[in-house]
Amino acid sequence: MSAHDQMRAMLDQLMGTARNGETNRYSVKFYDSKRMDLGECPKVHDLALRADYENASKNKDYYYDVDAMEHLQAFIADCDRRTEAAKKRLAETQEELTAEVAAKANAVHELAEEIGKKLAKAEALGEAGQVEESMKLMSEIEELRSKKSRAEQEYRSSIPASTYQQQKLRVCEVCSAYLGIHDNDIRLADHFGGKLHLGFLAIRDKLAELEKTAGPRQKELRKSGRDRDHEDRGRSRYVGGRELDRRSRALARSRDRKDTTREIRPTDERKDRNEGVIVGGHQIVIGVPEAVIVAVTVIVTMIAVGGRDRAKDPDDGMLTSELVQLVLLFGSGSIFFLFVVLGIVLKVTTTPFPKIVRHKDEQFYRDPNTGENHRFPSLDDEPTLQLSVIIPAFDEEKRLPIMLDECLEYLEANAKAKKDFSYEVIVVSDGSRDRTVELALEYAKKLGTDKLRVLALVENRGKGGAVRMGMLSSRGRFLLFADADGATKFADYAKLEQSMTQLSGDDWNRDALAIGSRAHLEQDATAKRTLFRTILMHGFHLLVWTFAVKRVRDTQCGFKLLTRSAARKLFLVMHVERWAFDVELLFIAQSYRMPIEEIAVNWTEIEGSKLTPFWSWLQMGRDLMLIWFRYAIGAWQLKREHSN
Repeated sequence: MSAHDQMRAMLDQLMGTARNGETNRYSVKFYDSKRMDLGECPKVHDLALRADYENASKNKDYYYDVDAMEHLQAFIADCDRRTEAAKKRLAETQEELTAEVAAKANAVHELAEEIGKKLAKAEALGEAGQVEESMKLMSEIEELRSKKSRAEQEYRSSIPASTYQQQKLRVCEVCSAYLGIHDNDIRLADHFGGKLHLGFLAIRDKLAELEKTAGPRQKELRKSGRDRDHEDRGRSRYVGGRELDRRSRALARSRDRKDTTREIRPTDERKDRNEGVIVGGHQIVIGVPEAVIVAVTVIVTMIAVGGRDRAKDPDDGMLTSELVQLVLLFGSGSIFFLFVVLGIVLKVTTTPFPKIVRHKDEQFYRDPNTGENHRFPSLDDEPTLQLSVIIPAFDEEKRLPIMLDECLEYLEANAKAKKDFSYEVIVVSDGSRDRTVELALEYAKKLGTDKLRVLALVENRGKGGAVRMGMLSSRGRFLLFADADGATKFADYAKLEQSMTQLSGDDWNRDALAIGSRAHLEQDATAKRTLFRTILMHGFHLLVWTFAVKRVRDTQCGFKLLTRSAARKLFLVMHVERWAFDVELLFIAQSYRMPIEEIAVNWTEIEGSKLTPFWSWLQMGRDLMLIWFRYAIGAWQLKREHSN
């Protein structure tokens, strides 16, 4: 024994064999990038709280099972989308087979899947000690193997020998994994007995159970309008797809999911849970921002009263001056305190990034010619068309046909003149209560769903929410959203297209915005407006210039053209879904330093506007200040990797 070995033996006697610690304790022994990892659950798991909930739910319905059902629906819908994408990819890469050969190949696949499932079940029964049941299954497996062997012989005899050696794949309908026709039984058993497949199977079974128990109550919840925490807790849930991959790589963002419900509107736009007063048929919600306004009004009133009293009695001038100073000091301190409280509340209750979730029905469009439903594509997919036109519509059965006729006439003429020009029109019905959807489907029946598709939102999200859903469902390299009233002459798209060519060089991977502007019509429009509306307009423009966008004169024109790259960056971080969404959209684009150019367009005021002159402007002003304030305190954030 060498001296080195003797010293090691002495140290082992003195300190034990584990004196160096557990060397393999922190080493990563296995990693699979294809695992569906959602990260750690951010919720509190407590048996006592669960027992309290079960007792409380006997007296009141909290709809948490509806939350769970909708979460699972979104998860399964994303899995189905990946399944369809995988099938499409296989159809493009693998050789097309005749109907007879394809039927034989499917027969082999089905027998192989059945063998794999039964083999996995037999192994589980054997491990559980149920030997007789396991042996019975093994005998059934042997019969299936003989059937599979005969099916393989028939399939092999119907195709050339060289082609048979090529890998033939199909997609698992449960978990979207690839399965090969040449996979042996053990490999198939490993798949069907694997955690991923069994996990998806358990999720689908649980979803089917919840749809039976919670499905009818979901409709009752929507009809009753009781939004409780169900729609107030951020409306966050699941996006899926590539967004899931991004979240799994950045768990810090995914763990910020403090809420679990349907995402429809940001926190600042929810008025249904707050109590307010009714003024002139409109509900005024008193919140923290309104409290600041009330405080300022009280202070100004006190100063005015003091000034009037001073004018009546000059001898009390000194006392009045001291009173004014005291009021100003108290008022400024109160306003500062209210702003601090507002900042703390917004910072705590607001998530930095929006949670975008679609209802299951909103993930499909209907082909009126066949009656079949097809899944919408994703904004993350590669573009397949030149232009996508998104038209948000809410109760537009009267104005929409006129706008569509003008739009489609121009696009069809452009497609005939330019061979490389292709387009689609997406009409987004924002919870319309009239025949908007039926009218749009009539156009889709005439043109076909390759050119016109209808996205019917389950409930009203607001103009910004409708535009976002249309953008997320588009296929174009360049995306244009246009108002359904037809106020902007659609032929002016040529001006936007020319500007976009200069900004992006016809490269959809570059960020750029070409937006229609009515600023050149401002003088004529001012002459036609009333004094009150003119004051409101200039006041709103002043707020926009002060707090948000300084380089754009007309932020509200509903005629904006974006590259696909810009749309991906803007609409995934946009929070506001009501009238002021244009301002936040341009504010984000300005923060990302995207090139923006205003283009003068022909605009005519059309009757039937959904904008209420005073209350809509008041809401937009409130949203505008909250946009600036939330970004200023960091309650809302932008993604640094998107900045140019």
